[in-house]
Amino acid sequence: TFANATGLDHPDHRMSAADIGRIGYLLISQFPEFYPWFAEQSFEWNGIRQPNRNPLLREVSGADGIKTGHLSASGFGLVGSAVRDDERRVIVLNGLSSERERRSEAARVMRVAFTDFKTHTLVKAGTQVATADVWLGADAQVPLVATQDVTVGLHVDSADSVESLVVYQGPLRAPLKEGEQVGELVITAAGAPDIRVPVAVGKPVKKLG
Repeated sequence: TFANATGLDHPDHRMSAADIGRIGYLLISQFPEFYPWFAEQSFEWNGIRQPNRNPLLREVSGADGIKTGHLSASGFGLVGSAVRDDERRVIVLNGLSSERERRSEAARVMRVAFTDFKTHTLVKAGTQVATADVWLGADAQVPLVATQDVTVGLHVDSADSVESLVVYQGPLRAPLKEGEQVGELVITAAGAPDIRVPVAVGKPVKKLG
């Protein structure tokens, strides 16, 4: 909920750290022609040199943005981004007591983001994830396939805790069309929210005569 265009204090202004992270990522992905500005170390305007206050640009290899912030109501903060080995991390900090603490904590959190969290492709669209029984079908069973790719960032300690469950109401009733959504794949991992992916019929099934 935005009460103004500046982000300055307002009783009706509501924005979470997750919101800021999403907006930062959209800035990177949707406005690539402007994003390189955020990596500039400084610029000069009207004879005055303006340095970039983002400490990540000087403290962390691969850092290319995004922005610092400070309000009396929320302290010192930062939304930062860096790329290593073609993988990007976006971090959000807030509530820090000083620029010095922001500098040290930003570098620490970004290092943790790369060392303690890894990107995993858990399933690809079109992959068979289950087999469902079919009622009165020319085939007694039909494959169920994921309809979306699922790539997530997980803490290294959570990678072995990933579990999945296909939920649908069966048996499925023939006739069935290929691509017809009939349930969902629920993926769980320690420390991460559940991921729900629609699953669909993998091939058509005619009804028995």
